[in-house]
Amino acid sequence: MGGYDELKEKYMVAVSNDTLFSNSSCGQPREDSFVMLRDPINSDMPWAGFIFGQTIASIWYWCADQVNCLTFVTGFVLFMENLESHGILEFHFPGLESHGN
Repeated sequence: MGGYDELKEKYMVAVSNDTLFSNSSCGQPREDSFVMLRDPINSDMPWAGFIFGQTIASIWYWCADQVNCLTFVTGFVLFMENLESHGILEFHFPGLESHGN
């Protein structure tokens, strides 16, 4: 084992012997394969999609994986409901009060 550097080197030359429809780029690793925050214009996964999309999906998966502890799930749902109603108290009611004056 050569560690992370050898993994990167071998990954970049790991290509399939057979390609679909004689496509020469099929199965070729991208040059930015090991870059997490990629170019926002010319990339298959821009940095904004990685930050906002993957983070939300990862949190969702983590929360869904915690079902073995129902007390935690119940408490989390109640906490999120509290946060949601806090927005109404913080933003809507003062606006209605100032509109009525």
